[in-house]
Amino acid sequence: SFASTLRALSWIAGKHAVASDEAIYSDVGNAAWVTTLDHMALTRWVALPFTEVHQLPDGRILGLARDGVYEVDASATVDVEVRTGATDFGLINVKALRSGYVSALSDTPIELDTVRGTRAGAVATTYRPAVYGMGVTSQYRVVFGRGREARYWAFAVRNTDGAKITIQDLRVVPLIGDRRV
Repeated sequence: SFASTLRALSWIAGKHAVASDEAIYSDVGNAAWVTTLDHMALTRWVALPFTEVHQLPDGRILGLARDGVYEVDASATVDVEVRTGATDFGLINVKALRSGYVSALSDTPIELDTVRGTRAGAVATTYRPAVYGMGVTSQYRVVFGRGREARYWAFAVRNTDGAKITIQDLRVVPLIGDRRV
C-alpha cells in the first residue's frame, strides 16, 4: 500500500515521516506538467525516471522508480527547453523575422530555435547568441537568417551543457509581408 511504501521510504532515509496519501508527483508515463501561475505558462517534463516523488519532513526529496528508491539530487545538471505555441502574431499575412531578443541568465551559451510552419511541414533553425556568463540577467540579440517566411512561427529557448538558466523574456518582432495565406 502507499502508506507502507512511504513508511519504508522514511525508514530508508533514516527519518520517521508521517504517512500521507499525496505525492508531490505521480505518473506512470514518466512525464510531468508544471504551471507557472504568474504567466499561466505550462512546462512539460519528460523521461522522468520516477513514477512518484515524495518530500520528507526534513525537506529531502525521494523518488520511487520501478527499480528502487532514490534521493533526488538538486545539484544535478538538467537539459531544459521552453517552447512557445505556434503564433501568427494575430495576422493572416506571411511574416519574416529579422531579429529577436532573449532576456536570460546563464553561465553557458543559450540556444534559440525558430520553427516555421506547423505540423509535418514545420522547419526548425537553431541560433546560438554569443553573449553569456555575465552573472546578471542579460538581453541577447539574435539575428535571424534572411529569406525565411511563414504564416505561423514557434520558438524554443534552451540551456546547453545542463547549466542553470533563468529565462525572463522572449521578444520577436515580425516583418509583415503583403501576401496573405
